[in-house]
Amino acid sequence: MSNSKALKLVASKTDLAQAASGLNEFSEPKAVRLDADQITIDLRYEIRPAAGDCAYVKALAEDIEENGQETPIAVVKRTDSPGVPYGLVSGGHRLAACSLLSRPVRAIVFDDGDPRAMRLALKENLLRKNLTPLSLCLVLLRAEQIFGATS
Repeated sequence: MSNSKALKLVASKTDLAQAASGLNEFSEPKAVRLDADQITIDLRYEIRPAAGDCAYVKALAEDIEENGQETPIAVVKRTDSPGVPYGLVSGGHRLAACSLLSRPVRAIVFDDGDPRAMRLALKENLLRKNLTPLSLCLVLLRAEQIFGATS
């Protein structure tokens, strides 16, 4: 299955899940600036293990230093963790680069449990250029676990 077919499949499944979940109970995501120490990995949104590419993070930090952070990360406002109020949905490399620079990170904040956050996490993983067949399988398996059968 190609990445574009998988992306369409995930989009259709998540559209159905959103319609069924009563999306109106969630507020619109908000854009904010956060300190990196306010954000932790949220295993609910970790679709596949992070690669931890140090050279890429350093290059990204240099670009952010020169041009600013052009794309915000996505987080959820956690209701279960008073010590670290935000859980990472997407943008781990951007978060690491901003942390390396000791500067606040631009973030879009979703309510905890908002299905749009999971959709974003799945989409960002499916759009990766370097997605291996194994990673594609992990993303689709995660989508199936969350939203039901994918066939």
